Amino acid sequence: IGGRPVGYLAWEMVADGRTLKLHKLYLLPEEQGRGLGQAMLRHVFTAASTRGADAVELGVNRRNERALRAYRRAGFEIVDSVCTDIGGGFVMDDHILRRKLDRD
Repeated sequence: IGGRPVGYLAWEMVADGRTLKLHKLYLLPEEQGRGLGQAMLRHVFTAASTRGADAVELGVNRRNERALRAYRRAGFEIVDSVCTDIGGGFVMDDHILRRKLDRD
């Protein structure tokens, strides 16, 4: 915004060729709540559709209620929950979310 980076995202197509995996979507806290995250998600949906994907998937911490609300608002549903040991006594305690894409 005004030449200042306020967020970023990273994704990849999964080997099945039908799913786009959203790895990162970050937005500075002071920029949240202005519709920018939803605009970033629309960009991801467009990228997925143009590459022939049927769905977008992501993982989000189970306790990140703000992110969960935003993803639900964008049409994502919880399809699984995982707890992954990442070493050093830490775990990633995530919900796996999926949004099917409309096929015209």
